[in-house]
Amino acid sequence: MGKTDSPPYVDTCSICLCPIERGMKLHRCSACSLAFHADCWKENYGCATYGCANVNSLRQGPDISITNEAVRRSNPEPPLRTRSNGGVQHRPPEIDLPWEYVLLGGSAFVAILSVVMFGLPAILLGVLAWYYTSVTPRPKLGVLIAVFAICGAAFLTGLVLSCLLWMS
Repeated sequence: MGKTDSPPYVDTCSICLCPIERGMKLHRCSACSLAFHADCWKENYGCATYGCANVNSLRQGPDISITNEAVRRSNPEPPLRTRSNGGVQHRPPEIDLPWEYVLLGGSAFVAILSVVMFGLPAILLGVLAWYYTSVTPRPKLGVLIAVFAICGAAFLTGLVLSCLLWMS
């Protein structure tokens, strides 16, 4: 081979590192001027040079997609605090208060108050129970029906007894 002989290839692809032979489709990066096979350029979504402006220039949309479920699962528990004596202070357990039973106990209490207050405490607790039923996704309907029954009976009883007590 003499000095006038040219190599059988044009350049080397910067992605697959194979020679780009004459007649093959060549793509030269407009930012860093490196040569690529046209198919390698497309498959790599652009340039493969670290820091080049054309890296991922053909990619459409975000590189990753994060769902709400993934975010929820990735949120760590709040950290534990250390006490001044070096021990670990644990978080208190979460308490799921059964509001239906709180309302049921409250209805028994307001039934007694309603006797001397014309049934108004029973009406107020009934309205509160109705509001709770409307904002809670799956309330315990059996317990709430008992709350409404007690409030209704307490209102009527309180109205009658208060009228008799205060009018005499």
